[in-house]
Formats: sequence, C-alpha cells, structure tokens
Amino acid sequence: MIIKEIIKNKSDYLIIIDDKEILVDENTIVKLNLYVNKEIDSNILDKLYNSYYYEKNYKLALNYSLKYNKSKKGVYFYLIDKMVEPSIAYKICEELEEKKVINDYILAKNYLLTLINKCYGRYMIINKLKSIFIPDEVIDDVINLINYEDYYIAMNKYVDKNKFKYDKYQFSLRKYKIYDDLKKRGYSSDDISNLSIE
Repeated sequence: MIIKEIIKNKSDYLIIIDDKEILVDENTIVKLNLYVNKEIDSNILDKLYNSYYYEKNYKLALNYSLKYNKSKKGVYFYLIDKMVEPSIAYKICEELEEKKVINDYILAKNYLLTLINKCYGRYMIINKLKSIFIPDEVIDDVINLINYEDYYIAMNKYVDKNKFKYDKYQFSLRKYKIYDDLKKRGYSSDDISNLSIE
C-alpha cells in the first residue's frame, strides 16, 4: 500500500492510501514518518486507525472534563455513552488522571465546600458526592475535612432564611417543621440538636 496524498483538513489530515481515506492528526504523521509515496504495511495502517480513534476520543474526554469538571468515573461513563470501547475509555481516563486533568480528590473537596455553602448536611453531601461518581475512599477522606464551624454557620443561615415560612404555625409545630426540613437537607439529629430555635 502506498500513500497517494496527504491533504490538510481543518485541524486534521486526510491520508489517501490506495482506495482508503483515513483522518489523522499531525502528531501521528510525524510519529510514523508519513509522506506521499511512502510504502506502508497493514501494521502501520492499523496504527493509523487506532491512533486517530484514540486521539479523537481523548480530545472529546479532555474537553468534557475541562468544561464540566467531572470525576474519572463520570468521564468514563460519558465516553461509554459516546460508544467508545471500554478499554480505550479506561486508558483515556487513566491518561487524563496521570496528567492531572482529572482529580477526584480536588473535585470532591471543592464540591464539598459548595454543598456546605448551599446548606446541605453531611448525609446529603455524601449522596451528592456519590451521584457524581466520587469513589467511597475519596468521600471518606473529604468528609473528614468538614470545618464544623462553617458547617453550623451555614445551617443557622438556612434556618434564619427559612424560618419565616413557618411563622403561621405554633411554636412546637414550627420547630418540628424546621427540624424536618433540615433532616431532608441531610443534617443529622446531632447537628440539629445543637440548634436553638425561637
């Protein structure tokens, strides 16, 4: 097989080999030392197909993880949804993690702070971290980072902001409604017992 033409096509190159057209990136052309009239075998042809497939999906995963700040498992499932072979998806995620594009610990830590500021309790925080595919061992590490002073300040702000919607109820019922509301937001009974409601 002989390379008949190499044509620039947007950010890629179209290589025409006999009756086949293959898209590749510039790195592949340099790495495999490709040029017009070069004789190639089936081994190089396979490398061309695999290289482009990998690079195309790597860029897809990179853009997705940078735009949406997803966990490693979240990026993996995104690639699977895009019909990428599982072994390639896994390899891409490993490479992104190695290059520090994906870091579940930093993602979980930042999300934890956001959830505390949005007045979520410990149990809801754990569920929300699991919902974005953060591994359990990372969740355990991050949960131990909770600054309980900020945690209780956020809980009290939530109560202060929302207690007026319960003003129409008698004191005991109002207190019950506020406690129930806090439980739904993931606060534990111990958290709520530290709260004083007037």
